[in-house]
Amino acid sequence: MQFIAGTPVGIISDALEIVEIKLWETYLLHNRTNVNQALNQFSIDHGPVENAQHEPGRIAYRFYAENWENDIKHILYENRIPVVVKPTYLHTKVSRSKALHMAEV
Repeated sequence: MQFIAGTPVGIISDALEIVEIKLWETYLLHNRTNVNQALNQFSIDHGPVENAQHEPGRIAYRFYAENWENDIKHILYENRIPVVVKPTYLHTKVSRSKALHMAEV
């Protein structure tokens, strides 16, 4: 099996890269340029993510990597809003034969 950066090639072709960010909510509440509206518009969930590991005062958003690089990162940088970035992969397809095989087991 071939690996690229530690991930099997078949998984990479079926996955979308997403970026999850965490930021302090006060930066959005005291911002006059309405960054919150842009974050909600571009986010995968159209708003903050409900997270089991929620920290008081912090909120999390998920974006497709392309939207993060082209739009969101620049908006946050221009408004000097610090974030914690966590890139991940979202598996989008499971082949039907693999799903049937898993159901039979």
